[in-house]
Amino acid sequence: MKVLLVQAAQLDREGRPVVAKTSRFDDLTLASLAALAPRGVECLPVMEKLGEVDFEVDVGLVAITAMGVSPMLRAYQIADRFRARGVPVVLGGTNFSLNAAEAKQHADAVVLGDADRVFARVIEDAARRRLEPFYQGESAGDLAGLPVPRYDLFSERPELRQALFTVQASRGCPHRCEYCAVGSLHEGRIRLRPVDEVIRDVQATGRRRIFFADDNLMANPGYYNQLRSARRAALEGGTTHASCEQPDLAREECAADRAAPEEVVRGVRRAHEPSHRPVPRRGGRRLESRGCPPSISAAQPERRRYRPRWRDRGTRRDGARHRGALAVLSCGALHGLRRE
Repeated sequence: MKVLLVQAAQLDREGRPVVAKTSRFDDLTLASLAALAPRGVECLPVMEKLGEVDFEVDVGLVAITAMGVSPMLRAYQIADRFRARGVPVVLGGTNFSLNAAEAKQHADAVVLGDADRVFARVIEDAARRRLEPFYQGESAGDLAGLPVPRYDLFSERPELRQALFTVQASRGCPHRCEYCAVGSLHEGRIRLRPVDEVIRDVQATGRRRIFFADDNLMANPGYYNQLRSARRAALEGGTTHASCEQPDLAREECAADRAAPEEVVRGVRRAHEPSHRPVPRRGGRRLESRGCPPSISAAQPERRRYRPRWRDRGTRRDGARHRGALAVLSCGALHGLRRE
């Protein structure tokens, strides 16, 4: 049996998928789903932003995920086309878990929450043509024992030659910010993976530098210190995004990776602010620093202003150029931004 795994692309203003020549990251979701498939099942991952979806491919199941509202709408378009051919479709991910009723209108099944413990059953049910409407994944279960993601499916792709491969050490966040879907999905909980399994995944990427795709990696300082020590023994360094409840920890990370303190807290809330608010964009094209928490700014008294480096993000299907600002919140480096 073949399973098509699709990460839906962003849509432009005309409702067309945006394609790029390269990507700064692999796709951890697709690599993890491929690792969860039973033996004998061939998984065909498609990052739509790097290539078109083959709607005529002969598969027994199509599994689609998306990040953001625009890709979610694109996922519905893809699902509708495959279902018109009679191919069963399953949707999963944060957006669909929080909008299950809407998602079910475009799919044969919807996975709610994490797919780690249910995806193999979804494939088996699809093979028997007995898909259930909803599959309830665990949102508070143990993360130990997860298989190594199928990084081999992406490692040889020329579009990802310079990409950071992603690893996940934890899921969830202790906060429940009103603008963030993570708090709604995980209900203020954070779950940690065993450090040895995280390092196993790091080594499996085959890359010197990786990206930690965690919601808030520094939320547990004790765990983060263990992971940081093991990580630095295994590779050159990693980047992540985190809130700044632990400014001293963030400052230590800056010093170790020779990064400016503002680069760690860039785009996240300040620890001394009473509410969690996202950093606003100025004029649509400028990002202006809102400063650092007092314990960090003491080491970096001079406020800096940054602007996005506008990168050519590829060509749309109709041949028009698409440009966009690329800013990655990072710990150790701020990718895609430059100082004025």
